[in-house]
Parts: sequence; C-alpha cells; structure tokens
Amino acid sequence: VNRLYANFTSLADGEWNYTVYTQDLAGNVNDTGTRFVTTDTTPPGAPTLTSP
Repeated sequence: VNRLYANFTSLADGEWNYTVYTQDLAGNVNDTGTRFVTTDTTPPGAPTLTSP
C-alpha cells in the first residue's frame, strides 16, 4: 500500500476541487471522481449570551 499526504494550509477562501488517480501494476487506472471542498477562513462572530 502506498500513501501520499498533502497539506494545503494556505488555500485562499473559495471552492476547490480535486481528483485522485491510482494505477495498479497491470496498468489499470481508476479515479475517485471529482471532489469539492469549500474553504472559509473567516472566524465566527462572538456568541450572544442571555440569561433565562
């Protein structure tokens, strides 16, 4: 089993897509299909606390 890790920590906000391909020793190729990821680095606002 081979593994490849990629760390994308500096992506700009927006929608990104990727496809992973693999090939076996017989030359057969397969892919995962395109996957979509949305990045949003805007922090959430402060919570509003109310008493009962």
